[in-house]
Amino acid sequence: MGTAVANRSLEDYGQNVRSLYGICAYPTLGDTRAKSSDIKKKTLTQGIVDLTSKIEFGPVVPLTDGCNLTIPTKIAIGSNDHVLQTYKPEVLLRFLQKFQQYGAETEVFEGMNHCFNYKPRDLVPFNRDNPNILVDNIKQFVYNSAD
Repeated sequence: MGTAVANRSLEDYGQNVRSLYGICAYPTLGDTRAKSSDIKKKTLTQGIVDLTSKIEFGPVVPLTDGCNLTIPTKIAIGSNDHVLQTYKPEVLLRFLQKFQQYGAETEVFEGMNHCFNYKPRDLVPFNRDNPNILVDNIKQFVYNSAD
């Protein structure tokens, strides 16, 4: 939800923001429940979850269809995320397609979970197992965006 909130804030208030780096971002919470990688198809569960996102509360804040990220944006996703269900190939592919459609660069970190650790449900502390992989990636993106 942080990426969606940051993007909305950027649209309204961001005057000096040069780039956006999202970690474990998702297009919509409904996309985490997709049964197909085809971004035009939705299941009933996905439709219900997306419908509740209209209230824009907490974790259901979406990056909406037609979203256009106006600054360099990179999304980091763990390939073994049990919260966002990116361990399912169809969900991961759906994320990649939607973020590309929005104009974001996406990088998949193999074997990482929702908190960038290797054990599937090991969520604390964040990025403990190999912190330099994510930190170095963020630094490189920030330095490249500063040009």
